[in-house]
Amino acid sequence: MPSIALFGMSVAFSFIAWGLFAAHAVLPELRNRSRVDALRPLLILHSFRFLGLSFLIPGVVSPDLPAHFAFDAAYGDIICGVWRHYRRHSGHDIVGGVTRQSGRPAGLVLQRMGQH
Repeated sequence: MPSIALFGMSVAFSFIAWGLFAAHAVLPELRNRSRVDALRPLLILHSFRFLGLSFLIPGVVSPDLPAHFAFDAAYGDIICGVWRHYRRHSGHDIVGGVTRQSGRPAGLVLQRMGQH
């Protein structure tokens, strides 16, 4: 069997296994929480913004990756992480701050920066 097919099967079975786990163990617990309380663990997990920096380490990504993309992705990831911690520690709610009018301009700027 070709290695790409084996890889695809591995990914598919992983999705199935984790989907079953989420359906039986995670979702019932999340349904008992408010939206803010349910999103908090996910946001805390994503507050550790270190993956983008791996784009700057030689040998981790393909040499064909454009240097401007690697730079933007790495530092954009760090800026978003710092912004999240600033919002959190300045008294703004993690989830609620996203829906407030004051958070929208900054969110739009960061979104536009990520598209270039």
